[in-house]
Amino acid sequence: MTAFSLEPEQTAWCEELRTLAERELRPLAEKGRPGRVNRPLLSALGDLGLLGRMLGSGALDLCLLRESLARGCTEAETALALQGLGATPIVQAGTPAHRERWLPEVRAGRAVAAFALSEPGAGSDAAALALAAEPTPAGWALTGEKCWISNAPEADFAVVFARTTPGAGSRGITAFLVPADRPGLTGSALDMLSPHPIGTLEFDGVPVTADDVLGEPDRGFHVAMNTLNLLRPSVGAFAVGMARAALDATVDHTARRTAFGGPLSDLQAVSHQVAEMATRTEAARLLVYAAAAAYDAGEGGVPRRAAMAKLYATETAQYVVDTAVQLHGARALRRGHLLEHLYREVRAPRIYEGASEVQRAIIAKELYAHAAAEPSPPERDRPAARASRTPHPAAGRRADRARRPRTAGRGCPDDPGAARMSPSHRINPAELSPPTGFSHAVVATGGHLVFLAGQTALDPQGKVVGDTLPDQFAVALGNLLTALHAAGGAPADLTRVTVYATDVDDYRSHAPELGRIWRRLAGRDYPAMAVIGVARLWDEQAMVEIDGIAVLP
Repeated sequence: MTAFSLEPEQTAWCEELRTLAERELRPLAEKGRPGRVNRPLLSALGDLGLLGRMLGSGALDLCLLRESLARGCTEAETALALQGLGATPIVQAGTPAHRERWLPEVRAGRAVAAFALSEPGAGSDAAALALAAEPTPAGWALTGEKCWISNAPEADFAVVFARTTPGAGSRGITAFLVPADRPGLTGSALDMLSPHPIGTLEFDGVPVTADDVLGEPDRGFHVAMNTLNLLRPSVGAFAVGMARAALDATVDHTARRTAFGGPLSDLQAVSHQVAEMATRTEAARLLVYAAAAAYDAGEGGVPRRAAMAKLYATETAQYVVDTAVQLHGARALRRGHLLEHLYREVRAPRIYEGASEVQRAIIAKELYAHAAAEPSPPERDRPAARASRTPHPAAGRRADRARRPRTAGRGCPDDPGAARMSPSHRINPAELSPPTGFSHAVVATGGHLVFLAGQTALDPQGKVVGDTLPDQFAVALGNLLTALHAAGGAPADLTRVTVYATDVDDYRSHAPELGRIWRRLAGRDYPAMAVIGVARLWDEQAMVEIDGIAVLP
């Protein structure tokens, strides 16, 4: 299956879900109380196996599920999605005890989950959160407030992100799993444009211990971002589902409604708007599927693709629903009309889980990070620049090296036939396990030593770019190769590289992707390498630093 087509079984499943949502779930949704958790609806989602499938599915499966439910019953989609948002951190970072206690209850629709990240002063800038986790003999005490929390205050548990290290930005946040019955935890409901269960949570010295930590202390921001990276394309799928529902209603209405002697569909001013609605909806749908498929395949650039999917799909849904209201006229504004309902539903997705402006910032940052990761071409490939000053004595030697032809092959030091002879060759003894992505030993003879300083994911303005370790690895490696090129070297001249990672488990989990990045930027002449885990790096937001040694001929 490609990112742009679905298997027949998937298409049939989507149609079944839409029918199920319309016939079985919508009646339950209509019986719910506005602004309150609809527990019968959650139980039905559990009985149908949809909550369990959501927590065990990949990103594309999740998108198909959310899109299909949204097309038939937005309340069912929202109830399912909020369970996923609150429970995914447990799936990804919970201990066996966490999973055993809560996941069966979530899958059955008996336990209501909440994801408590946003605060009155930290919405889009999640790393600025201030909810304090103050040390106590038993662990920590949580003090502060969370706001705009879905399922609050009725949730049975909340994944709460709190600051355990003041002044450390995203690196000082810890994720805690907090049951609703903890002393000092209260909350209140908020009245919203679309009557979803949303509220505040107040923490007055709420006790938590090391047993409540999801992942590791001070690494909670990664728990949050990993959750949002999985869910973000599916927010776009929710939007696509609403857009398709509005489009379906509009095609039906304009084909049946007569005016000026014929159906509205005969009017070019109407039919062209419907065509535009359909085109944008299909484009959004494919963008969502592509982002989800990239996530499932472990490809690079997932934050950028997910941001594009959410941005375009939610903005498109707003346009499609608004145009549908316009083409329906006053009837669409009556309380209880499908489009009146969708008009209230469609506004929030442009804000939550990263507003459209934040998505644009992510896209731009990722594009510039990718550009920075591409090594600058060697000086020999650039037009000669005029200079009025006397060249450095070493410039002649560098220019002479630059004029030597290079071949794709590698020659050993004693190979007189090598067009561009390297002063080093790789040794991988048969007695050792075959190396993957490195060499066991590199023999270097003669030549000039180049010591390359540690490089992180700094852009030319001195800011760390990239929200994930693979993205930062690509920029850091690109920076290292830029320095190497400036010294007259090439990736094949590297003899020793050391990678310093603040999260070795995260590094290990992304090893295949990091290998692809290395091969794309540096080729397959692997140096002797080591990966070392460190507590922190000099650049505050850096997750990885790379230094190296090269021997130039």
